[in-house]
This record gives sequence, C-alpha cells and structure tokens, in this order.
Amino acid sequence: MKRNLALLGLLLAAALAGCASSRTVTATGTAALDVYKGRDISRAQAILLAKRAALVDAQRNLLEEYAGTFLQSESEVKDFVAQNDRIISRSGGLIKGVHRVSERLSPDNTAIIVTVRALESDIEAAVKKRRRW
Repeated sequence: MKRNLALLGLLLAAALAGCASSRTVTATGTAALDVYKGRDISRAQAILLAKRAALVDAQRNLLEEYAGTFLQSESEVKDFVAQNDRIISRSGGLIKGVHRVSERLSPDNTAIIVTVRALESDIEAAVKKRRRW
C-alpha cells in the first residue's frame, strides 16, 4: 500500500512538473469596425465581424511568433528609380488550445482588440507537425 502511494505521488509530481514547465504565451489582434455611410450593415453586425477578424489576427500573430514568416520580395529599378516594389509574407500552420483572454473596444470605439493565450508546448507541437516550407 505504501509502495503504491509512493508511486502515485511520483507520477503526480512528474505530471505537475511537466505542466509547470510549459510557458503560457499571449498575443493580441485588432480589427476595425467597418461602419460608414452608404454601407448596409448595422453597428451590431460590424462588431460581430470585427470580433471574428480580431480573433483570427491574434491567432495569426501567435503562429507567426513560433512558426516564423516566409518573406519574398521583388524590386524593379530603372535609372536608379524604383519602378515596382512587391513584398509577400506568408505563414502557415495549425495551432490548438488557443483561449480568448479578453475582448474590448478601443478607446476611440473604432476597433475591437482581442487577446488570446496558449501553452507554448501546444503551439510548438502543432507547428512541428505542419511545417511545409
């Protein structure tokens, strides 16, 4: 009986140590409220759309921090003057375990700001599975 309790205690301690070593990561996303004259959308609809866009922006920011961002640029110069400059950024992956921490309206009431958090270990595990560059 004492041996079983000791073994159970060791397993519990190992599990808690594993949880404690995983760092919590936060990211913020922002989206503008798309309300202006001539557009057939109510303020309530604009808020709902901005909440979703801000959540996706926060998730993308979280992913870019760990998976990185692929950048490609092209520049065309003629007679030492830039004629065309094109920059493309791309990031991809799968993230799990993202939880919304807060959701608020900006001080000037023109944007929604969402903060999310996830365990670093969840992000790293998911990104390692999906890295394709």
